[in-house]
Amino acid sequence: MPQKKEIKDLNKATDEGYISMLLEEADSYGLRYEVEMFAEEILEKDLTLSRLDAYVMAYHDWIK
Repeated sequence: MPQKKEIKDLNKATDEGYISMLLEEADSYGLRYEVEMFAEEILEKDLTLSRLDAYVMAYHDWIK
């Protein structure tokens, strides 16, 4: 059975994979930079959010 650290590492890798996919999609609209910068702003303002949540929020804000 995996240990907690292994599960946490796997979850982080999965989150980073989703973030990468969001950024690739944003790039297809020419908005990768905007999504990245907005996600980082969201994270600075709300430290309780995960990176994935911030990137999803930024993506949905920019890609309408």
